[in-house]
Amino acid sequence: MTPPYVTAKPSVRFVDLESVWQQDPIILLFSDGVDNIVDGSQVFTPGVASRVPPHNLVSALLPGPSFDPGVGGILGHSVEPRWGGRTDNVAVDILGNLLGGTDAERLEMVLDRERLQAPKPIFNIDDVTIVVARLAPQTV
Repeated sequence: MTPPYVTAKPSVRFVDLESVWQQDPIILLFSDGVDNIVDGSQVFTPGVASRVPPHNLVSALLPGPSFDPGVGGILGHSVEPRWGGRTDNVAVDILGNLLGGTDAERLEMVLDRERLQAPKPIFNIDDVTIVVARLAPQTV
């Protein structure tokens, strides 16, 4: 909450993943822009926060057995496991579902250049970064 926000002081730790290696471990990193989308107060419903921890919601959107279509109720729109179609880009699937899922009107709202560049935009989307790294080889 107070400076310094970024530090050059390294922190390194070894984690033995042998016990989870066969479970297709994933490292999921995302910026605070994703927090703002999950929160909803800055994008879709000003002043109303979802109060759902972003890491729980984002991890529930990972494709596969962990995908939970129930998160659509929290986001206010239906979601789809393979949002990006055949692109096989999990980060795109997560972002697409966060921004509008299957709700074309909501997607249009967040992608409308005129609204984004207005002197007083209706909503504010912070920088968004999502990184999904699979650590174990997938079996086909």
